[in-house]
Amino acid sequence: MTYIVKMREKLRTVTELAHQNLGKAQEKQKQWYDKKARNRELKEGQQVLLPSSQKTLHPAWQGPYKVTRKVGTVDYEVDMHDKRKRKRIFHINMLKTWYTPKGVTYVMMATNDKEGYGGDDIQQPFDDNEGKQFVNEELPIHQQEQMRNLLEEYNDVLSSSPGRTKPVKVTSWKKDYGPY
Repeated sequence: MTYIVKMREKLRTVTELAHQNLGKAQEKQKQWYDKKARNRELKEGQQVLLPSSQKTLHPAWQGPYKVTRKVGTVDYEVDMHDKRKRKRIFHINMLKTWYTPKGVTYVMMATNDKEGYGGDDIQQPFDDNEGKQFVNEELPIHQQEQMRNLLEEYNDVLSSSPGRTKPVKVTSWKKDYGPY
C-alpha cells in the first residue's frame, strides 16, 4: 500500500515539474515571437496575396484577392473570386499585402530588325522616372537609398528595358541532346 502512495506522490511531483517547465518554455517562445511580431491591420477593399500550395511548379503566392470585411481582431474575410467557395476567413498572418506596380508601362509590338528575323519587341514608351529604374516610394527612405545604390552599381545588368536574343533553331533533338 505504501508503494502505491509513494508512486502517486512521485507522479504528482513530476506532473507539477512538467507544468512548470511547460510554462517556462511557453514564456520563452512568446518572447521570441513577440520580438519580430508587429501589429498589422487591413482595410476593407484592400488587396492581399494568399500562400499557395508548396508544389514545385506553383508560385509561392496566389491572388490578389480583396478583403471584404474584418471578422475578429486578427481574422479577415477574403473574396476569392476564382475559387468554388468564394468567401473564406483567414488569420492576418496568412495574408500578404499586395502593392499594385506603379511607374512603368510596357507595350508589346511586332517588329522586323536589320538581322532579318522578326519577333516581339518589348518597348518602354512611358517611364515616370525618365529612364531610371523604379524604386518603390513606400519603402523606408534608407531602403530606397540602398535600392538606388544597388541599381546604380549594377546598371549594366539591371536595366529598365529588357534585352533581346537571337532565336535558336534545333534541327534534331536526339542529335543535339541525345535520347530523352
